[in-house]
Amino acid sequence: MEISSLRFADAVVVSVVGKIDFASSPRLDEALAPLLKPSADGPGAIVVDFAGVHFISSPGLRLLMIAAKTMHARQAAFAVASLDPFVDEVVRVTGFNELFCVFPSVRDALRSLSGPALAAYERATDPPLA
Repeated sequence: MEISSLRFADAVVVSVVGKIDFASSPRLDEALAPLLKPSADGPGAIVVDFAGVHFISSPGLRLLMIAAKTMHARQAAFAVASLDPFVDEVVRVTGFNELFCVFPSVRDALRSLSGPALAAYERATDPPLA
């Protein structure tokens, strides 16, 4: 599994590629842990980009639940975006979509969660106009 993260204003987008199962979930836990610690400059929102994830099992769902509850306790947002149809079905059938917001894209998530983060994301991802 590959994990990367980028900060856009007050939000962090964590991109995951690969399957999230018993063997790989500790790496996702390590990537999320510093973002979940209370700090003055901690993110106001975390969006996990699942565009590259095609499988998730119970250890991965547990990590998402803990992250969502931790962020909620800090009065901050936690969301997932770009779910593969299989992963989306798993999230909905298990009811995890009631614990955190699910968005069709990272852009949609940031649009809903943080205007400044959306602006920073668009500056970083949209090609400049000629």
